[in-house]
Amino acid sequence: MRICFLSPLIPSVAYGHRPYSFITELSALGHEITLHCLDDSGPAVGAKSHLESIGVEVRPVGIARTKRWSNCLLGLPSRTPLRVLHCQSGKLLDRLIQDVRENDYDVVHVDRFRLAPYGMKIREEFKGPVVIDFPDALSLYYERAVKNPRHFL
Repeated sequence: MRICFLSPLIPSVAYGHRPYSFITELSALGHEITLHCLDDSGPAVGAKSHLESIGVEVRPVGIARTKRWSNCLLGLPSRTPLRVLHCQSGKLLDRLIQDVRENDYDVVHVDRFRLAPYGMKIREEFKGPVVIDFPDALSLYYERAVKNPRHFL
């Protein structure tokens, strides 16, 4: 199966373990995976090269922290959650749409609520299934995030 996977970061064992497990296990089973993500140099050191070494095509898009924070500030009057605003990138959306148009994917997998708007936009272009995957234990996730504020946004 050809899978287009969208993640808010480059998944690794240290951070983003759940999507990392999905990607590595699916790749080991012979599925072709293209990962679109935001490039965050923080917790993902070495993650890109590791995923590429197991056959995953990784297509990160950089977004400056100042842009992330300006998205949040400009969106404060709206009802859009800050976590969603923090991940908004026209460049990522454009690349994702172009990739879906040019490639014959079987499924698009969107990891995390904060990327749900991308999933909704992709549905306009992609006629196959779009899976928006929410973590099972959001309360546990937020409890951990509060203890480690570096990764809260």
